[in-house]
Amino acid sequence: MSLCQEEIIHCLFSDRAKLISYIRSIVLSQQTAEDIHQDVVIEALQKAETIVDTQHLLAWARQVAKLRAFNYLKRQKQHPRVLDPELLELLEPVWESESKTPGPAMMEALGECLKGLSPRSRELVDLRFGDELSGLQMSAKLGIKVPSVYMALSRVYRMLDDCVRRKLAETG
Repeated sequence: MSLCQEEIIHCLFSDRAKLISYIRSIVLSQQTAEDIHQDVVIEALQKAETIVDTQHLLAWARQVAKLRAFNYLKRQKQHPRVLDPELLELLEPVWESESKTPGPAMMEALGECLKGLSPRSRELVDLRFGDELSGLQMSAKLGIKVPSVYMALSRVYRMLDDCVRRKLAETG
């Protein structure tokens, strides 16, 4: 039995943030990632009769999103600047396991963890994801060396990852 269109919409929008993050890891642009996500939702609705369950849908959506993201880069004559296709394939089991955590629960935990960041760490996150600045741009804006920006971001990512995992474990 296949999923109905309402179930597909609910599933893809419940896990919207995770799928957009996955796409953004390839294309880097939030707007492009959102556009690709919308295309994936439309295609999923068109293929509803072939989608068996939510686990199948999420795996299918990641594959379609990845193909669309790399096609976008190809059309723009760009190469993946963050993750190349081989690395993405190696990370697929991680994305698969993470996709089992409900998106809203993960986003709620992330929101709580963001509130606990120091003002400096929050500024780094805001510059990187809110203003979409590169490491080089952040370096110039903050007056610190590029490697220092990446080290600081790495520490913030680790703190957020630990915090989100802890909060999700607490809520079961």
